[in-house]
Amino acid sequence: MREAAETVTVLLSLVAPSTVGEIWEQLGQQSSVTQASWPEVDPALLERDAVTAVV
Repeated sequence: MREAAETVTVLLSLVAPSTVGEIWEQLGQQSSVTQASWPEVDPALLERDAVTAVV
């Protein structure tokens, strides 16, 4: 759950930098969210032709 929260926080940092900065601090991170690395793509997840998503 923590990894997902950190990933979403990093991804949102481009559109809501001040809000995300506060969330980043609440997650216990010492450095700035702007210094965090972007998530890496898992090639194994790109092998499916179709994915079912419930909306």
